[in-house]
Amino acid sequence: MYMLVNCSNCHTPLQMPPGAESIRCALCQAVTLIADPRVLPPPASSHAPPPPSSYSHAPSHHSPYSQAPPPPSPYSHAPPGPPPNAHGRKKAVICGISYKYSRHELKGCINDAKCMRYLLINKFHFPEDSIVMLTGIFKTVNPEPQTGTSEEDNNGEQPMPDLPDQDPSSSDSNSDSGLEDRDQAQKNLQLQTLEAERSTNPGNYNGHVQYIKILRQMADIEKLRQAMEAMNELFPLTPSMWQDWAKDEASLSTGSHAFPAIEKLYERGVFEYLSISLWYEYLYFVQQNDPSVRECSSAGILKARNLFERVLTAAGLHVSEGNKLWEGYREFEQAIFFDETDNQAREKQIQLIRNLFHHQLSVPHVGMRSTLLDYKAWEVEQGNILDAGSSGLDGISSHVASVYQKALELYMLAFILKNRFVGRICLTQKDFKISLTTSAGYVITFQHT
Repeated sequence: MYMLVNCSNCHTPLQMPPGAESIRCALCQAVTLIADPRVLPPPASSHAPPPPSSYSHAPSHHSPYSQAPPPPSPYSHAPPGPPPNAHGRKKAVICGISYKYSRHELKGCINDAKCMRYLLINKFHFPEDSIVMLTGIFKTVNPEPQTGTSEEDNNGEQPMPDLPDQDPSSSDSNSDSGLEDRDQAQKNLQLQTLEAERSTNPGNYNGHVQYIKILRQMADIEKLRQAMEAMNELFPLTPSMWQDWAKDEASLSTGSHAFPAIEKLYERGVFEYLSISLWYEYLYFVQQNDPSVRECSSAGILKARNLFERVLTAAGLHVSEGNKLWEGYREFEQAIFFDETDNQAREKQIQLIRNLFHHQLSVPHVGMRSTLLDYKAWEVEQGNILDAGSSGLDGISSHVASVYQKALELYMLAFILKNRFVGRICLTQKDFKISLTTSAGYVITFQHT
């Protein structure tokens, strides 16, 4: 007969085999020693007489000093019935302790234990008699609470239905499919838990995130759409979540209706967040999947240009990443230029690309000198005489050189403020001078007159 003892450290009920003198807790790894009550010394009392028998724990009704033993704990007895039979490698011990009649009483433990037993038997083909249920409601000699399957003992939960008999011979078959079924069952159980959490506490942000993550792993697009919509009603989605949602729709949805739906998702995302990566993916998606844009029709070119103008208006001034958007716009226009055969249209396209270069050179951004070199190399390709290998402003129109110099000064100032240099900034109407000292003691001076 197995015996339940409490862990000496965390007080978790442990099932101890007969004859064992110690047991290690699987949770806290503490070792609990069990002494034989037959070898325990008698209580140190000069008034109490020795017990009538070294093996008898019954109280003596003839001695005024004898005391009744304390009632046994409901967690110190093995569950009723014989120990479970072993069928192959499938054995289970399910614990569902509710700590009833204490101030730390838990709700739902008994029902969760029964649900797990039902899952093991019906989904993973565990033999019914190879499962031990530890629910803390075993019948003992303590007559206080009535045990059994009453509604009170089950914490107000309904009992599980009777389970059909299972064939033990199927326990070790189909190991690969069993692993897949176990993973699927685990995800289903997690989904049920998270759905209950979302219904009771819809403001739990992490609960929504975990729920969406599991649905994405299961490729359940319909539930995924509903979960994303439900979360977006309460919280703004991050740019990465909008990107993942659009990618999920693109990979799982088919048909002519897929493109407008995904395009609408990108529109909602860029409306909520100013994200360069989200805008960039939006542009790439339209160029690759919109038939009119991909075929460079008149309507498609107009649509792409309007989208690029919106992008530059929203994020073209981004210092560290805005240059990606400018380069994407130029590459799109250069692709149109290479496809043009009419000379007048080619000249018009050249001027449009030149204006894009001029506009970008007037905006502070990372890699301004590289942009200048690209512009000079492009002008050389168009037949203009420039020193393409020099970063100087010789040969460039005075207007472009002036706006470029001002943008470069603003970029330097932004760089200084970002890196928290210690220095002095002197500004007048005629000159622009910055003297600063780095933390290493170096002096850097920027001057423009």
